[in-house]
Amino acid sequence: MGQMAGDIRRALSCAACALTFLFVSDRMAQADDREATVSRPATITAKPSPPNGRESAGGRRLIIAVTGFRPAKESAVQVVVKATTAGSGEQEIGRFGMFPDQAFTAPDPSQAQRFSMTLPKALVSSGPMTLRVYVIPFKGEGKGASVELGGAEIQ
Repeated sequence: MGQMAGDIRRALSCAACALTFLFVSDRMAQADDREATVSRPATITAKPSPPNGRESAGGRRLIIAVTGFRPAKESAVQVVVKATTAGSGEQEIGRFGMFPDQAFTAPDPSQAQRFSMTLPKALVSSGPMTLRVYVIPFKGEGKGASVELGGAEIQ
């Protein structure tokens, strides 16, 4: 009887570990990957802000917050923002450059550099939008360049 109880405890313990692993893996897969490099884009979700009565007459805007930047060693880079769309892959929303071309880290999210771009009408919806953010060198390889994203919001 004692051996059987020990086997049951071990089996339950293994099952609990497996469930914990699956839960953590699923949560990590759903999390945004907020650092973009030349070799790997960042993936982030932009959520619509609640209406505040001050919406722009020019349409909805996407606001990207950059909380960190490391320039390339030998050339300047630009940041390209694309929305992933059902059926058609990716659609470019806009581009921006970091100025000055110097490394920075925002110690607080309120100190992030923010970039605004108009959303194409085809992408305007009431729900969240998945974005892919690329670091593209102007010339050269862009080695060492990275951008850390603090968030994205649709206004």
